[in-house]
Amino acid sequence: MTTSEPPPLTVVQPGGGRVGSLGDIGVHFKLWGEDTGGALAVVEHPFPVGALVAPHLHTREDEYSIVTEGEIGFRSGDREVVLGPGGYRNAGQCSGFQPGG
Repeated sequence: MTTSEPPPLTVVQPGGGRVGSLGDIGVHFKLWGEDTGGALAVVEHPFPVGALVAPHLHTREDEYSIVTEGEIGFRSGDREVVLGPGGYRNAGQCSGFQPGG
C-alpha cells in the first residue's frame, strides 16, 4: 500500500492574494494553478454595479462562479439568469455577466 502526503495548507486572509485589474473588474488571485499542481485556480472578481463583462470563451479551463453579495446577471448562449448571494453557475460555452444593485 502506498501513502501520500496531504497537500500543504494554504491560507489566504480576506483581502489577501495577488491583485490585478481588468478595467473596472478587480482580480484577486486566492490560489494560482502553481499552488494546486495545476488542478485549479481560485479568483475573486469584485466589481461595481453596472460593470459589464463581455461574452467570452474559456478554452483552457473551466470557469465556475459563486455570488457572495449583491446580484449578478449571467448570460450563456440564449440562457439568462440573475443570481443572488450563494447562487452558483458554471460557464457553459460562452458567458457575459453584469452586476445589479
